[in-house]
Amino acid sequence: MERHKSNNSDHKVVIIGAGMAGIKCAIDLAKNGVEDTIILEASDRVGGRLETLKTPDGLVCDLGASWFHDSLTNPIFNKVSDNSRIKYFVDDKENLFYSENEAKIDQWRFREVLEEIMAYGEGFDIDNGKDYSVSSLCAVYDAHRGRFTADDRKQLAFGAIRQLAELWNGTHWDNISAKYCFEGLGHSGRNMLLTSGYESVLKEEIGELPPNYEAEKIKLNSRVSKINYKDTDRVKVESENGHIYECDYVVVTIPHTILKLSDPNDPCYLQWEPPLPPTFANGLNKTEYGSLGKVVFEFDTCFWHENIGRFYALATKEPSNVDLPQPWEYPIIFLNYQLISNKPALVALTQEPLSTYIESLDTPKEDEVWRLFEPLISKISHVSPIPRPKRIYNSSWSSKKHIRGTYAYPARGKGDPEAIITLLEKSFDTRIRFAGAESVRGSANGCVHGAWMSGSREASFILSHLK
Repeated sequence: MERHKSNNSDHKVVIIGAGMAGIKCAIDLAKNGVEDTIILEASDRVGGRLETLKTPDGLVCDLGASWFHDSLTNPIFNKVSDNSRIKYFVDDKENLFYSENEAKIDQWRFREVLEEIMAYGEGFDIDNGKDYSVSSLCAVYDAHRGRFTADDRKQLAFGAIRQLAELWNGTHWDNISAKYCFEGLGHSGRNMLLTSGYESVLKEEIGELPPNYEAEKIKLNSRVSKINYKDTDRVKVESENGHIYECDYVVVTIPHTILKLSDPNDPCYLQWEPPLPPTFANGLNKTEYGSLGKVVFEFDTCFWHENIGRFYALATKEPSNVDLPQPWEYPIIFLNYQLISNKPALVALTQEPLSTYIESLDTPKEDEVWRLFEPLISKISHVSPIPRPKRIYNSSWSSKKHIRGTYAYPARGKGDPEAIITLLEKSFDTRIRFAGAESVRGSANGCVHGAWMSGSREASFILSHLK
């Protein structure tokens, strides 16, 4: 009996993961009378892939998710749009495209060709069982249709499509399926960039939990090591520290990168008893995560175009050595925080493998990061030489052992990326439910409001069964 008190506890619902999906699931359950829940979080903080950076000079920006996408239909944005504590920037200002060779590239030179390549790829994804990558699609297009376009326009279009594919999915265009890459690119409504950070939104959500819930029922540093569902009645969830939580339902929100781990020696391996059904395990193995990273450059003064919202640096060469990247080998998007929040800073969006390289650098790393980005920032500067940033920050999603990436992308050769969503929605056991940003369909997939919607969905499922 003493062992039960010290090492076991009973709950109606155990939620794994204290990101937006897990928090929202707990909120909806509590609002409908199910307060006997607990959230187990592997890391030492709530938020999952939400992380807001606040610098000594007052710059606020997100190293993880940054936008309210689908602002016309986004349920979180509609909920907080009039909340004075939530600040955002309407991200629809003028953009500037440039390259190593040109300081300003007019969009008419590549826009129509880019759209034609995307349309061409809609019916040209599979040939004799081969799933073309986005880079291969461009090569095939060039062979069949290239003669109709001047070389300079065509190369700009290829650079633009590479930038679109890589910085949407967080990985190199060789890895991305041309068939599925451009599905769901259109969002419903303009993008709203959080200037108060997603931390402010998460705080509002947590405030809807029952009193003292965060302090008493969100268990940090509680990695789940085993889920035992062989009993026909109760599910047993075991944490790394040996505590066993028995429950009627478990809601799993951890990233697929962790769910699909098969090495028992991995420090984040999750054991299932009995093992996951083969169909489910195979579906998880077909998911791949990109690494959309961020690098923040904070300066004393602004020396670039103050009224440009984004600077799109097109790559002029393919990577020659992934172990030692060079400037202009990867397309980069710079967000202009001078315009966004009146702070002299640029935030660069990066992709795999560049993101991983930056994250792997030993500190101090500023010299190497500046070597990569100084030529790109110099191209948009009004002064020469440009000053060094006084501070450089970067995200670390691929190196966080409990996360290992940002969000799923349609990998070449892995089939329909929505197939796993069907498996997650249906699950393989009524008592085991799945939520998270990658468990929803359409343009909300991979977005914060997608995670929020999935948490609400699974709470509704459990409530309907309890009734």
